[in-house]
Amino acid sequence: MDKINWRNHTIKNNSSTPDGKPYSCLFITYPLSTATSVPATVLGKHPDIYVMSSFSPLFFLIAYFKSAMVKAQNDGENKRLLSYEDLIENICNDDETISMFVNEFQMDLRPYLECICELVSLPSMDSDDESTDPFYKPSLDKILNIIDERINSLVHLFQTENGIASLKWRMDTMYPKGLTDELRSLLWKRQAISIMSLFVDEWYINEACKKFNYKFTELDQFISASKVDQQAQQAMDESLEMMHEGMIKSNNKRFKPTPKKINTTEKKKTGALDMFFKRKESN
Repeated sequence: MDKINWRNHTIKNNSSTPDGKPYSCLFITYPLSTATSVPATVLGKHPDIYVMSSFSPLFFLIAYFKSAMVKAQNDGENKRLLSYEDLIENICNDDETISMFVNEFQMDLRPYLECICELVSLPSMDSDDESTDPFYKPSLDKILNIIDERINSLVHLFQTENGIASLKWRMDTMYPKGLTDELRSLLWKRQAISIMSLFVDEWYINEACKKFNYKFTELDQFISASKVDQQAQQAMDESLEMMHEGMIKSNNKRFKPTPKKINTTEKKKTGALDMFFKRKESN
């Protein structure tokens, strides 16, 4: 999901309404990639975000559960178990966007909740009730596992996808001395984490870094050393350039051509009466 402005007449859904106002969101879903059985287009009300890809409410749910996760971690309070119906009712009462997915677009959130919640089956108090519907409790471990999987998936994409050749070229340009495979993987992982931070809250990112021990000490040391080398090389290049310019100026002074002197005799000017006085003097 990214904030983009697109205008393409070949796309059925334009980026603005007939009166020229931009849409809030455009969620395009496909039956093979979501829990819904039919494609759905969701248009929001307040102009801000466009999503031009297969839509999943997973990150909306992860964002919704953040406050419960933080409270459980700080206070040691466990979120109580809820049935699917009760959980959905609570979520829809608290979150207008998710409520729209459920009530207006009939989106089934069960598959997504199963990804990020612990499922517990409790025996019914009614002996005649043989229902085995599970109860749900949001799980930080499950959420962090999903984030880690997405990060690793992005790293794999960076390493194999030809479409990001420009990123690889930029990496090699920034670090001309070359990167080891280990450093390259660390750089890709940091980039993947940066991308994931656009989808989930920074608190989740920090928790994932702690749980999966993401460490970039070696990469930071390499980058710092590279910057020092680049600064030293830049200073050397500037020094050589100044020396070169100084040598050129010195040579120009040393071999500056002197104008050749031309011996000329001064021609004495004669006036109109000079010959008369000269002739008188001779008499």
